[in-house]
Amino acid sequence: NCRELGADVRLFRSDLFEKVEGTCDMIVSNPPYIRRDVIEELQAEVRLHDPYIALDGHEDGLHFYRRIAAGAGSYLKQGGWLILEIGHDQREEVSRLLREAGFTCVQGKKDLAGLDRVVMGMYNK
Repeated sequence: NCRELGADVRLFRSDLFEKVEGTCDMIVSNPPYIRRDVIEELQAEVRLHDPYIALDGHEDGLHFYRRIAAGAGSYLKQGGWLILEIGHDQREEVSRLLREAGFTCVQGKKDLAGLDRVVMGMYNK
């Protein structure tokens, strides 16, 4: 898609910010966000298809959001955006984490089913 659109985008896989160098305009992440105690209750096509590590958000599902919110400011340019996919019941908690980390313009977006699916915020420190 990036090539077809002629987008100036650099995509790479990293353990959070391990391989990130310099600063960027936007960070987009779909971290593991399922609470550990409900993974076994997921639909079989999710539970049996996706690797456990891709689902496990630790005890409260917010483990990676805490790490991302705390570290993203070191890699975002002033006015850069952090965009996170979330679980349908995590908008308030993830929004709070972003605000506590100094993000402004924090807002949620719904998916096509009308469920909370994204939280985003602008870095302005």
